Amino acid sequence: TLNGATLRPGEEQSEIVDPEHLAILTTGPLSMTGGTVALDLVNATPGSGHDQLVVNGTVALNAPTLQINVPGPIPAIGTSFVIVANDGTDPVAGIFAGLPEGTVFTADGTSLRITYLGGSGNDVVLIVVPAPASNVEQVPTLSTWMMLLLTLTLAAIGLRMRG
Repeated sequence: TLNGATLRPGEEQSEIVDPEHLAILTTGPLSMTGGTVALDLVNATPGSGHDQLVVNGTVALNAPTLQINVPGPIPAIGTSFVIVANDGTDPVAGIFAGLPEGTVFTADGTSLRITYLGGSGNDVVLIVVPAPASNVEQVPTLSTWMMLLLTLTLAAIGLRMRG
């Protein structure tokens, strides 16, 4: 049971990726209230490609913060990271703070979807997804301006003919 602590299986990565600093932390039942789970993601291989928690027993997440670091290039869309490998068939109880099932969030420019039903059906998995479309307003094109000018001209002609 961890209350308000930071759990980091490996060492924090810098921009230079060193697989020796990634790790798999194996534990018995895990219960976290608050605190932070800090993980580095490089590729889909646990231990040498990303940090992972292997839990033998129940997993209870009482809103710890999930802190994800992607120190290398953005992984390919569809890449899956099993960040909590839950043994047996017991489901994960609770969620990471602000990350209910299916939430898409961004870490270091990488868009990730979280599922608590991944892997063997009860693992916590992050999947790289396409970046969400931005809400950038469209800049009017020349043809848009021409249509507006034509509409205003026809309206002005119509008003002159009435008067």
